[in-house]
Amino acid sequence: MSNETPRYAVYFAPEAGSALSRFGTGVIGYDAWSGADVPFDPPVLAEVNASLNADWHPRRYGFHATLKAPITLVEPEGEGALLEFAATYAATARAVRLDGLKLEWLGTNFALRPEGDVTALNALAFEIVRAFDPFRAPLTEAERARRLAGKLTPRQIENLDRWGYHYVDEDFWFHMTLTGPIAPERQAEIASVLEEAYRPVPARPVLIDNVTIFRQDSRSVPFRILQRFPFAG
Repeated sequence: MSNETPRYAVYFAPEAGSALSRFGTGVIGYDAWSGADVPFDPPVLAEVNASLNADWHPRRYGFHATLKAPITLVEPEGEGALLEFAATYAATARAVRLDGLKLEWLGTNFALRPEGDVTALNALAFEIVRAFDPFRAPLTEAERARRLAGKLTPRQIENLDRWGYHYVDEDFWFHMTLTGPIAPERQAEIASVLEEAYRPVPARPVLIDNVTIFRQDSRSVPFRILQRFPFAG
């Protein structure tokens, strides 16, 4: 696939204008609803979140949690069908309630991670992976090789070949990325900044209650939100 071929992702995204959405967009400095850069809040985060160069940098993807990772469509003209299917899916899907989201250090960067039992959340995520998979074009050899360079486990390689992504089913872990890589000596400082910014956000409960379709027009630009589909249940 060309680097100019659009990619689509099925994500969870908080409602536009909500406290969680404002927090996330301010932290990463980008609003996927408008496609515009926004002032970093707190400003010190510009030092760790300004770049778009890293493939997994949070500004490249917008503030979200992955449900089905970015794909190219098996039918290039299939955007309308994807949106129609998302609406149909959401019309019968039921929300999952989390105890809350907590700030967590992932070894190189910070993210929001769920509190409490995630059994229902993990089941929902894998259901979405399977439901939307008919829209996915197969990985190219270059895409597969790039994923395999990450030293995947045998099960993750099976996931990659079956579903086009390795962190699914038993290897899925819900997270909302907040920063790019942070030097260990700055971990405590950035943690304190994030905790203070997150404090006004209502922490619990959190409903995973939508599928939101994001689109990336080319690899050199960030994803934007096409449409958010709240669950009926």
